[in-house]
Amino acid sequence: MKKMRIALFAAALNGCSASVVPIWEVPKKPPKSATVPAPAKVSPCKDQACLVERARKDCKNDQCMDEKLIQEFEFPGEERSYSISVKEGEEVFSLVVGDSSLAMLTTVTVKKIDEKGVGFGYTQKQTIGFDLSRAKTDGAEFRVNFDGSTNGEIWKIEPLEIWGLTVEKSDKGATVSFSTSDNRIAIFQTE
Repeated sequence: MKKMRIALFAAALNGCSASVVPIWEVPKKPPKSATVPAPAKVSPCKDQACLVERARKDCKNDQCMDEKLIQEFEFPGEERSYSISVKEGEEVFSLVVGDSSLAMLTTVTVKKIDEKGVGFGYTQKQTIGFDLSRAKTDGAEFRVNFDGSTNGEIWKIEPLEIWGLTVEKSDKGATVSFSTSDNRIAIFQTE
């Protein structure tokens, strides 16, 4: 701005008239002729069943479903440990094994949190073509207490390569901790 004033002053002294367009003036944008609708917001899936249903809506064939849902992982993979904050009704983890010809969707959810520990629900759905509405379902329940004791059909999770499953009481519910070497396990945190 200082250089602009000096240039104008020098031009006036020399008897010249100068028309200078200030560089700081930005031309205004023309008004939009048509409004473009914002893309529809898709709420994030919080469990595998949601992912399966979303993929069914997006895909027109089984190959697409396989590509969307089944990822090739080395099994067993590298050991990982998790510590997840959960409330009643929330999924702890899930996993899809197979493809569109035959797949198994396994889910472990929190059924109840009380003063002694956490009650879990185990559900396994066997499905052809990822059609969860016609899936054959197997279920079980088990408990893990805050003192480390267990009861129920906790052995159902052994084939899932889950070990060291423990629970601790927390302000908002419970904290579930475990280790796994199965890279196919999906964990959906709510916070």
